[in-house]
Amino acid sequence: MRLKKWYAIQTYAGSELKVKEDLNERVRKREWDRALERFSVEGEDTFFLVPVEEVITSRSRRGAGMEYRIPYQYDMVAKPNERVQRGDVIARKPPRHVEEAETITEIEPLQRIIVEMTNRNEETYDVPSDKRIRRDIRVGEKIRNGVPLTSDSDERYTVVNRGVIVSREKVRRITSQTDGGKEKKRTIPEKYLGRVRVGQRLEAGELLETEDSIPSRASGLLKVKEYKDKRVVTIQRIEKRRLFPGYVFARMGLD
Repeated sequence: MRLKKWYAIQTYAGSELKVKEDLNERVRKREWDRALERFSVEGEDTFFLVPVEEVITSRSRRGAGMEYRIPYQYDMVAKPNERVQRGDVIARKPPRHVEEAETITEIEPLQRIIVEMTNRNEETYDVPSDKRIRRDIRVGEKIRNGVPLTSDSDERYTVVNRGVIVSREKVRRITSQTDGGKEKKRTIPEKYLGRVRVGQRLEAGELLETEDSIPSRASGLLKVKEYKDKRVVTIQRIEKRRLFPGYVFARMGLD
């Protein structure tokens, strides 16, 4: 049995994969496969290796969002330190059903703005829908304390602590009364709210709020940090880099 040794083939950095393909093709055409050791790399048979290492990086490509705000109403689907692919569901909020028979007594449309403070805690402002929100109040924008949220500078809706706007959405505050006289209040985003109206009777088990899920916008390693009001999920990109740029390796026995 011929003893095989490792050999390094030098080429130009960046052309390693092309050289590897060309060499594999030559070996198969000339039936030299017995002289070389065969490897299986990611399901592919090859006689030549281009070693790579995986490096975790915080850089994002084309500004793709790498951080996700996950309220505690959502259940985590992906686990910490787990690899996820773009489009994979990270977290899911289950649908909400009526627990006991009740009648809707009031529906109040609101505009909800959430400000994340420097300590990553959050403040929530529910502004009546008949109030106009200022045009510069946008998600991702920094905001100072004392800034009014409405165009008419209503003091009731003034930011208390400086931070960053992390959410702005339309919600409805649903007030209902059970058959036993108990009053319930729920605030539900409009896009997840089922068809309801004042005076409507809801039976136990009826759907009140639809399911929602948060997909990953990037591929990488999932990290989770927990705060008072939410979880923050970060997707760290995984890059593959050449261990030996400009070299292709093979193990073969030569006469």
